[in-house]
Amino acid sequence: MGGVDVHDQLRLQRYSLQRALKYKKYYKSLFFGFLDLAIVNAFIVFNARCEADGAKKLSHVKFLKQLHLELAQLQDNREL
Repeated sequence: MGGVDVHDQLRLQRYSLQRALKYKKYYKSLFFGFLDLAIVNAFIVFNARCEADGAKKLSHVKFLKQLHLELAQLQDNREL
């Protein structure tokens, strides 16, 4: 049950796509809800993998920044 609680807490934070964007068409909200769900699940799995490997875990904000940079294929030389 701990995974569900973590997921709910992360989706209710201010970094949620579904809460930040409002649309009149239901399918757009549904799409961003599923996208938000996938991002939060990826963050939870990433941190579990880091913990298993003994690596340093990222915060939610740093994970989102890293994800955005990799998806956009931009180079950021600053340390996270």
